[in-house]
Amino acid sequence: MASIARDGNASLGEYLELDDAVVVTAASKGLLALPWLRLDAADLDSRDSYRPTRAYYRSKIAQLLFTAELARRGTAAVALRIPSVRVDEDKLRNYPAHLRAPYRAKAVFAADPRAIAAQYVGLTAGPPADTARYVDERGRDVAWTNRTDDPAIAAWLWDRTAALARGTAHT
Repeated sequence: MASIARDGNASLGEYLELDDAVVVTAASKGLLALPWLRLDAADLDSRDSYRPTRAYYRSKIAQLLFTAELARRGTAAVALRIPSVRVDEDKLRNYPAHLRAPYRAKAVFAADPRAIAAQYVGLTAGPPADTARYVDERGRDVAWTNRTDDPAIAAWLWDRTAALARGTAHT
């Protein structure tokens, strides 16, 4: 596993065949503010009602469902719920003024990127779990949100995504 992580030359399929593979996905703590938000089965790609924030968080819901379904299919998987990450002041200076203010406000609650990186490493190095885990930035298990713990929805999304990837689904 270490050589795959180091050189990045393995396919996902090759990686998942390893006995000790652990997939870690990046979830967003922002979903806590939108507990009512769900995927729209009739509009998965938000063509009918696109709003950037809603589309972003729906993609995070889909990612949580993917993580849970991946574990149900036999690969250890963990979703790491990340709060906003601190942006370096040097980088922030180059942002447009309308973006600097929100980032400065979020900085009070933002996570140190090094701490998040350490969590990633710890989660991948830990023993694979039998079920999907959803953890916060400190590695503590947290409750699944937005119906992402529903196996029927996760399986449906997995099958729908696979059909789209094969080109056999009608959009």
